[in-house]
Parts: sequence; C-alpha cells; structure tokens
Amino acid sequence: GGQRHHRNILSNRFNISGNKVRGFKGETKEYQNFLLSRNFDAILIYAAQQWTLDLVIPIIDKIKSNLFLAPCGFSKLNNIF
Repeated sequence: GGQRHHRNILSNRFNISGNKVRGFKGETKEYQNFLLSRNFDAILIYAAQQWTLDLVIPIIDKIKSNLFLAPCGFSKLNNIF
C-alpha cells in the first residue's frame, strides 16, 4: 500500500490479489473502507474483470462518490477458470 500525489491527483495502492472466483488476498477491507470513507469527485474503475470492481460490487450502494466503469472487454465472462 501507500499514498502518492501527482499534481492534484491522489493515488493509493493496496496490496491485493485474486478475484471473486478464486478468492482475495490482502488489504481488501482497507480498500473498501478507503472508498467508503471519502467523497471523491470521481472514482474510475478501469477494466471490469479484476479485484477493484469485484470488491466494489458489495458496497456499491454505499459509495458517496461518482463512480465510473470503463470496461475494456469481457473476454472471460463465461469462463469459470
């Protein structure tokens, strides 16, 4: 994890791996609490098939910020592996 600043953009890193199907490892609660505890101008989730979106879905109705999803294909949508 860690916080970084670049001009007016705040970037946080979370030590998380896995996904909804295989299971998660790492700072999952910290990530979710980070999203819930602030009111950002915007939250952008880039790509849909990874842990950042998987961990947003259970708390999506509680997020106060504007949330945007930029999917870039669902190549494994029906692949359980």
